[in-house]
Amino acid sequence: MAGSDNPGTGPDPLAKLQEEVAETQLPDPILRVLVSVCNRGSLTFALTIAQGGLMVAGTAVGVAQFMHDLASELEARGGTDAEVLSDPLRYLAAIAAEPDAGDDPTEDLPVYLHLAHARVRSGATIIAEDVRWRARLTSVDGWSLGAHI
Repeated sequence: MAGSDNPGTGPDPLAKLQEEVAETQLPDPILRVLVSVCNRGSLTFALTIAQGGLMVAGTAVGVAQFMHDLASELEARGGTDAEVLSDPLRYLAAIAAEPDAGDDPTEDLPVYLHLAHARVRSGATIIAEDVRWRARLTSVDGWSLGAHI
């Protein structure tokens, strides 16, 4: 009967909507596996992403390298807080660099993508050059291999 609240009449519209929303909040599975392999330290590659109206191109690096390089940059800038900021980053880099027991890159899927030497463009304007860029994978609207900006 149309409009019936009988649970046996087909899929619940609310459950279907929740499933559709959940699917759109998941990162691209191919990109996620590429980043996972990159995080293991065995791969770097040029990548261009579209994110929130920006185009960002750089070299995808593992989280350990990203954190280590960020700590080094902070230390090079000096100041009283450089060590306070860089020590936790080096600790995170060390944890990320520890070898995993398994060889399956899908076991510990990443949440973030890390780019080194990135160029950030908004429209025709380059708003940043040669920066480190950390992006939540769920906020990546599209991507392609290679640096295209």
